[in-house]
Amino acid sequence: MLIDNTDWFFACDDILTIKGMERSLKPFNDDQPFSGGESGAIGLGLLEEILQTNPQDFHLDENSTVLIINTEGRLEDQ
Repeated sequence: MLIDNTDWFFACDDILTIKGMERSLKPFNDDQPFSGGESGAIGLGLLEEILQTNPQDFHLDENSTVLIINTEGRLEDQ
């Protein structure tokens, strides 16, 4: 079962989706911008929130590698 192989599940406020969509269009440093839709950008918004608040609770640091899969673009971009 999925729950047996997962460390965390999250329920997120809509604001994290909006933050993720905005960050996808204006990434840091040399990262390429992309069109992040609501379902796809929530992972990016959640990651940014975790990194700003309590990354140590999730064992994240400067050596961590995180994979986020964006499954759709913004409706306005289609």
